Amino acid sequence: MTKIKLKIVLTCLCSVILILCALLVVVNVAIPKNLEVQARKAIEHEKKEYDPQDEKSGINFLSSSVAYLEIGQTNEDLIYLTESEKAILLFCAENNVVRGKFYGIKDENRNIVLAVYASDEDLSEKYEYVLYVDIKAILNYVRWLNGMFCCTVIIVGAVICVIGLKLGKTIESAQEIRQSFFQNASHELKTPLMAIQGYAEGIQTGVLPVKESACVILEESDRMTELIEELLALSKIDSAQAKPELTEVDATEIINSVANSFAPAFENAGKQLKKELCDEAGILCDERQMRKAVSNLVSNAFKFCKTTVFVRCAVVNAKVYIAVSDDGDGIDKVDLPHIFERFYTGKKGNTGIGLALASEIVKSHGGEIKAYNRNGAVFEITLPKAGDCKKT
Repeated sequence: MTKIKLKIVLTCLCSVILILCALLVVVNVAIPKNLEVQARKAIEHEKKEYDPQDEKSGINFLSSSVAYLEIGQTNEDLIYLTESEKAILLFCAENNVVRGKFYGIKDENRNIVLAVYASDEDLSEKYEYVLYVDIKAILNYVRWLNGMFCCTVIIVGAVICVIGLKLGKTIESAQEIRQSFFQNASHELKTPLMAIQGYAEGIQTGVLPVKESACVILEESDRMTELIEELLALSKIDSAQAKPELTEVDATEIINSVANSFAPAFENAGKQLKKELCDEAGILCDERQMRKAVSNLVSNAFKFCKTTVFVRCAVVNAKVYIAVSDDGDGIDKVDLPHIFERFYTGKKGNTGIGLALASEIVKSHGGEIKAYNRNGAVFEITLPKAGDCKKT
């Protein structure tokens, strides 16, 4: 799927060119030929004797345009003729025209279909006359319409090309993200696997102590299991397989549950987890998914804090705000715009998908998540209050 933008734009351009070519062929070939055929039919019908039973047969939209011109008029009469009529008489005089045969006169000002006939009346002197139709005006109008259609096709084609270009960029970007995702996932999985393999070989050869090696193997196995679970969770969200099972839950209960699960880790590390919670903050969410999102934010803050992680929850203007902050060095300005990208490698070489997963979970619940620095890193989740979700 390389050069998707170019392929889409070329496809749109080729389609526009084909449409324009088709319009040109229709206007310059098909329509003139059809008009000539219709003109001949109109002249033939005009030549026929009047038959009440056959009044409508042969009549077409050019029937009313058939004109009559007598050949052999005197010079005095010629001054009353139009330029087209003079051109017809000149054509008949210069060419050996055959009665009943159709001819055409085409120049810059006219496109005439004509036929010469002899008078049928029983007169002492017979005369010849011409029946003709000038289709130039119709062709000019058709060409004007064609110009309008061509301009419209070009404008629409240009708009489609722009849309196609943007769509191509989106597809290429998605392809690059997917490719990068698999490369980074492979790298992230390879790291704990190498550690497990190395310590397992150390145990096998008797180089490394069994107990310490087993602890490292278990630790790396847990790390790999967590990574795989997060990859599967992201994959399900992307494919819309993990649709949130929404129930009304108090956000403070989710925060307390996460805090309790992290309590031993904070105690062992000599760090503190402080909470500032409102009395009630009902949200409509999938409790398991939202707990995972908050847990990932607390886990991230735990890694980078110096002594303390703060978790706050408040309700303001029918919105529930959950903020997780730490007293660490904060997020580097270069990393800040990319902090929620999957497997983004930060300035300090840190990679992962925990924050990306938290972002996807929050977005799937109709909320927003943002990160900024204020005496350390701050991650803030905004969700609609449960009562307002029900009203909407």
